Amino acid sequence: MKIPNGWLDYKALGGIIDGTRFIAFKVPLKEGCVRRNLPPKEWFTPKSLLSQLQDQGKELGLVIDLTNTDKYYNKNDFESKSVKYEKIFTPGKVIPSSEVCQRFQDIVNEFLQTNPDSESLIGVHCTHGLNRTGYIVCRYMIDCLNQEPESAIAAFNKARGHPIERENYLNALRYGPDSDIVRNAAEEEYRRERENDSRPNNFQDRGGASQLNWRSSENSSYSRSQFDEPSRNGYRGYEDEPSGSRLDEPWRQSSYNRDSQSQYGGMNYSRGLDSYNSGYNKRQYSESGWSSYSRTRDSRPKPYNSSKYQNRGEYNGRNQSRYDDCQ
Repeated sequence: MKIPNGWLDYKALGGIIDGTRFIAFKVPLKEGCVRRNLPPKEWFTPKSLLSQLQDQGKELGLVIDLTNTDKYYNKNDFESKSVKYEKIFTPGKVIPSSEVCQRFQDIVNEFLQTNPDSESLIGVHCTHGLNRTGYIVCRYMIDCLNQEPESAIAAFNKARGHPIERENYLNALRYGPDSDIVRNAAEEEYRRERENDSRPNNFQDRGGASQLNWRSSENSSYSRSQFDEPSRNGYRGYEDEPSGSRLDEPWRQSSYNRDSQSQYGGMNYSRGLDSYNSGYNKRQYSESGWSSYSRTRDSRPKPYNSSKYQNRGEYNGRNQSRYDDCQ
């Protein structure tokens, strides 16, 4: 497993959020992962998290995991230490759904009711412990603790040591997830994504746009229709490839190929000499002593397989002599 993108850019552990028992942190990783990829000072695992809290005189009673995967650590790392673990799969970048928020609130309220006099903390994390975590914790503070949005956002940012970064999350906290501002911002983001999707394709991005001129050139000897349509054997016509590629080799050039039908058996040149596209060419190709589907430019002809065609009435003395010459 690799280190998550941007994971090193954020503090491992924040402080307790004022007026709550929440503490936010980035996702702890498996010990094997950090040992392979990080120096010891950057390690952050379930074990080191519990150790840091213990050194501060704090106790962790519940962990709510908001990542959209379960690959980062084993929940037994917490449960074996008598820390309750809850998982809420939450996709990133998009505003968490009302169902996700409601489940989070139900889990927290149940824990608080079960442990009213305890000082054990509720640890919440996503990948970076910032955006999804910040939104859902602040949503709880707004909905269940009746705090003002700006007050909840400021308290979280101060405790975490990093501000919530996603504007759509902040707008949803300030104006409500169903407000016109949030809806218009979502539509604008969708429009931008559509514009990005409509940009030139990968072929053109790699310089293919300049190579398209050969297709529309009046002096071009290549067949555009053959390039656009697959040939009968499923490959594109070999003679339709633009110059400047493998066609520069004289034996591969289209004019030479068109004049060499008798030599190569009227083959389709989509992959050099490795296929043919008609029954007539197949027999002519085989009778010349060449092996089908396995020819390359520099390899020698393989011996004629007499047993393959003997039962079909296509075996004769001329082929036998070809076979003998190859021994």
